[in-house]
Amino acid sequence: MKKVTVAILFLCLCLIYVSSCSSKTVESSSERTTDVYKFLGEYAYDSPLVAFVYEPVEGEDESGIQYRKVTDIDGLMRSGVTLLLYFTSSMSTDMDGITAGAEDIAQNTWGKVIVLMIDVLENKDLASQFNIEQVPEFVIVRSSGEISRFEGYNHDIWTINEVTAWLKSNGIEV
Repeated sequence: MKKVTVAILFLCLCLIYVSSCSSKTVESSSERTTDVYKFLGEYAYDSPLVAFVYEPVEGEDESGIQYRKVTDIDGLMRSGVTLLLYFTSSMSTDMDGITAGAEDIAQNTWGKVIVLMIDVLENKDLASQFNIEQVPEFVIVRSSGEISRFEGYNHDIWTINEVTAWLKSNGIEV
């Protein structure tokens, strides 16, 4: 009886130790996603560099996409979070449908990917860093660098569904 009690006690202690170690060292992608708020500022629908965040909408019962100004792009890029960079231009008048699709992608991938909308006219350094020649263009990046890109100008006619398929081919479920 004494041996059984000691064995059960030892087993319980092992389980407690293993669960405490794993809970301290394992960080989920959604925890990393919520950690990005330290790189973001206030709501800014007219900022040339914003993150599409899925969060509660003030005065409404449901959550939705909000635009938050990115205050530290370098920190965000180094954070380890997967980013989808959506390069656009404030001078282009035919981007509304694509932007709406990018917002849908942001909502459907929240917790796994952060979608950034970048105006190339106001963020020339970023556009140059990623060799953006025409818009729209999507680039997947992590702290290790560029993963893949969807060059919109290489497709005669394309839809946001093709962008979604490209994301899936890169392991991002939408």
